[in-house]
Amino acid sequence: PVIIAQAGQLTTQFADTAMVGQYGGEDPVPLAAVSLGSSLFLLIYLAALGLALAITPMVGEHYARNERREVGHLFQNSIVYTLGIGVVATAIALMLRPFIGVLGRLMSSPGQSVEAVAEMALPYYDMLVMSILPLMIFLAVKQFLEGIGNTKIAMWISLAGNIVNIVLNYIFIFGAWGVEEMGAEGAGLATLLARIGQMVAIIVVFFAWQR
Repeated sequence: PVIIAQAGQLTTQFADTAMVGQYGGEDPVPLAAVSLGSSLFLLIYLAALGLALAITPMVGEHYARNERREVGHLFQNSIVYTLGIGVVATAIALMLRPFIGVLGRLMSSPGQSVEAVAEMALPYYDMLVMSILPLMIFLAVKQFLEGIGNTKIAMWISLAGNIVNIVLNYIFIFGAWGVEEMGAEGAGLATLLARIGQMVAIIVVFFAWQR
């Protein structure tokens, strides 16, 4: 369950890339734009994820000793800790935003318009940046639950989040069910909404489970 939950957070961008690639068809610009935005975002996300992983062993140590009061304090501190990481990660992501154009030049194939790739990548990237804080709150609860031995809640919510992301991708990228076709930006919006949904779901399930 831990591996599946962890992989679920990384496969979101894979789904975005695959579906936008299908949307673009013979036009390589949408696929290049999503690949560009994902590449820069993943550098920041993986660094933030590495810091969040420290929560699990600390919680597990005190939980094994039956130090429930300390475990409760760690939960509160983990929320503050991950929010702090999220704020810093968001600030760094915004500071790196101007480098989208530079990376676009490096990743563009001959004949591709660098400006077109960068212009399409920015809205997608911006949506991913907005998803950092809800993602970090989700990770705080996820890592805490894994520390006390409950690994299945985060796994199922991660799997559900990926399904929701794929459905929303179809709606927003291709313009289904009366929604305006958004292309690459739609993939970013789907990811943002799916991550907000994951955050809300794990908080609700956590407090319901505690009762």
